[in-house]
Amino acid sequence: MTPVDYILGYFLDLAFGDPEVIPHPVRGIGKLVDFLYAKFKKDRSDRFLAILSGVIIWLITVASTGFAVSLLLALSRLIGESAAHLVTIYLIYSVLATRSLHVESSRVFEALKSGDIDKARTALSKIVSRDTKDLSEESILKALLETVSENIVDGIASPLFYLILGGPVIAWMYKAANTLDSMLGYKNREYIYTGKFSARADDALNYVPARVAGLFMLFSSFLLKMEWKRGWKAWLRDAGKHASPNAGIPEAILAGALGIQLGGTGTYFGKIVEKPTLGDPENPLKPELYQIAIKLLYLTSFMLFFAGLAFIMV
Repeated sequence: MTPVDYILGYFLDLAFGDPEVIPHPVRGIGKLVDFLYAKFKKDRSDRFLAILSGVIIWLITVASTGFAVSLLLALSRLIGESAAHLVTIYLIYSVLATRSLHVESSRVFEALKSGDIDKARTALSKIVSRDTKDLSEESILKALLETVSENIVDGIASPLFYLILGGPVIAWMYKAANTLDSMLGYKNREYIYTGKFSARADDALNYVPARVAGLFMLFSSFLLKMEWKRGWKAWLRDAGKHASPNAGIPEAILAGALGIQLGGTGTYFGKIVEKPTLGDPENPLKPELYQIAIKLLYLTSFMLFFAGLAFIMV
């Protein structure tokens, strides 16, 4: 991966996101997970076998993804140098999600702005795991801000971190692990044991990137003249309350920087869950806060990108 590959891949993501007419590679990973999960269906009644099958599904999926990307890169090199660069750029472009996070979340915001609460609930259901059919406008906005902040790590910081660490192969192996967590890493009856390893692996893989992202979020909130000191305070005070060792960091920083409170009661798979609160309710929750969060998203993404570029060029 050259600096030019890295630059072009990043800015292609900003320009185009994930076009719906082109099947995204993550869909292929998802189909593999579904296939493997179905194959191990008989093992779910036994706790040990369910955990073991989850480990096997994780290993096969991540290894297969790494092998497929390595093979694709090797074949492209056989065709020629230009083909190798084009494939590398595409792999970088498709592993990032800055623009897509904005596009998907903006559908919820636009529905809220137009007063169509049902449309907002439907749009939100496509990007969060909680039940959305009975959410109020305030709860929708809270969930929207939480998912935007959390995905700064999953969709931007971690892929960039692993791109710098090991190029497209390692970045896509991370993406496979993250996809496994999003599909299996739930604590409900069906997935609690099979998805246990996927959830723990995702926590481990995001541990360093989440803290790097947190620092860049604070710096970006300072540049945007947000309440960055409150963001820092909320990180130190509240992030550790979150069930995830990583998601609490960006959520707490955003809550503090906006002067709002995130978390609280939510419903997941029909079960009411009391999540810890992050930040202080100093300001009312209103749709305009989403636009500020998106500015923070893009500036943080730019900062992470340029830090990675500097590392590549050293």
